[in-house]
Amino acid sequence: KISGSKITNYTIDCLDLESLRDVFKKHSIYAIINFAALKSVGESVKNPILYYQNNVGCLLNLLTCMEEFNVKNFIFSSSATVYGTPKYLPLDEKHPCVGDAITNPYGKSKYICEHVLKDTTVAHSV
Repeated sequence: KISGSKITNYTIDCLDLESLRDVFKKHSIYAIINFAALKSVGESVKNPILYYQNNVGCLLNLLTCMEEFNVKNFIFSSSATVYGTPKYLPLDEKHPCVGDAITNPYGKSKYICEHVLKDTTVAHSV
């Protein structure tokens, strides 16, 4: 009701690049808001490969489709876990963010995603 537009929902696995491409083909997409991620710290410690495959892999597939379909706007839902053990509270954007200080694979996967986004932004700004 807020947007005045019909919202279409697709239940797909973002790791399935062809299914993702199909969604991009069906719509003229202006922006992506990415909340797709596994997010249990405890589970990530027990199964880190799953977290890296899902969280980083989904982002890479989204960016691939965005590039193919010329979608330029992206909002990424990261996590405070990228800051590791806090040096002070409350956390803010000036807090040091050092990969080795991150205490779990979930946080590291989000940290990697942030760097992928930075590198992609630089590549498309040149």
